[in-house]
Amino acid sequence: MYRIPACLALATVLTACGGGGGIAGSGSTPLPDPTPSAGPLKKYEGAWIAPCEAHSRETTSMVSANNGNSLQLNLKTDFYANIGCTGVIIATATYSGPVITLNFTSTVKNASVKLAGAETVTADVDVGGTVAAGQTAIVSGTGVTSRIVNGKTVWTFAFSEGSAEAQFEPITGTGTGALLLRNGELWTLTTSGASGTAFNLENRLTR
Repeated sequence: MYRIPACLALATVLTACGGGGGIAGSGSTPLPDPTPSAGPLKKYEGAWIAPCEAHSRETTSMVSANNGNSLQLNLKTDFYANIGCTGVIIATATYSGPVITLNFTSTVKNASVKLAGAETVTADVDVGGTVAAGQTAIVSGTGVTSRIVNGKTVWTFAFSEGSAEAQFEPITGTGTGALLLRNGELWTLTTSGASGTAFNLENRLTR
């Protein structure tokens, strides 16, 4: 429990410490635990869904940490029988823990964000350093099998128009991440040039 002396807590009410009455025998006045303000990355919490890519659609679940100054990203990819992410889900790739952690460094005010084509918008962008944890995908489902080739796992997906093979390498390394909330969407961005104030739209995720 966080406490401060009564003469400081009541400074705006009492003219001096010990003056103005109070509760007899009370040496200090307990106050509620201070509630820290939410950090800049807290607003990104939740599950965000990426657009379909051929047979697959990725969901990124974001959980804030460090009082909202960090984000832990958990990934899940569903694989559908048909192109366009239709039909049944034949396989799902998950990870045993957070794949990437984003640590806040700054908010770029009035940044320039270039969209597809020539359109550009101005917005505040949250930037941070990223650290990948080296997680390896765990794939399961009725439409996927695996085998070991040269010491690595090769997954075979049975799609409606035929089979396809894929490998999932561990996600490692460090980098820079940039995020923006706009019109109910989460935009992931990449830096453009060396100014630190210009970005390119990479992806648009929805709830």
